[in-house]
Parts: sequence; structure tokens; C-alpha cells
Amino acid sequence: MPFSRFVQLLKLLSKVKEDEIKERFIQGSFIAWQMGAGAGKKFGEYLRELGLQEGQAETMPPAQDLTKEQAIAKAEEILRMAREKGKKGLDLSLP
Repeated sequence: MPFSRFVQLLKLLSKVKEDEIKERFIQGSFIAWQMGAGAGKKFGEYLRELGLQEGQAETMPPAQDLTKEQAIAKAEEILRMAREKGKKGLDLSLP
């Protein structure tokens, strides 16, 4: 087998393996989305946010610097959304 053909097959094998791994990530994210990780987003939006859907941005969004007050407000909003989803049996009150 010529070396160029070997390299071509090696690239193809690498791409197939990458696609298989991506598919496993998508399957796992579907389960997480069903359990509420998407915070009310459609599944496609959730996949784009995770970078698992075609056409997603290649770079991560810049990190946000939150003040203490903003972080507390965000945590309270998350708790409010969890309460609305009917997470019964969990004590989600703040100390």
C-alpha cells in the first residue's frame, strides 16, 4: 500500500472516531437536557451552547466577571427555576 493511501486512511479513521465520540456526547447531553440541564431551551439551542451542533462558534465565549451581588442573584434565579420545575422533596431554601 502506498504511503499516501495509508495517510488518507489514517485521516479517515481519525474522522470516524471523532464522529463516534461526538455522537456519544450528544446522547449524553440529551439525557442531561431531559433532566433539566437546558434550563428551558430547545435541544438544538442546548447543543449549540455545548458546541456539539454543526455551525457552532469555534471559540468559547469570554468569561464573565460577576460581582458578589450578581452571583447571588444568579443563584437565586436558578433556585427559583428549580422550584418552578417541581423538584419536590428537595430543600432548596437558602441558609
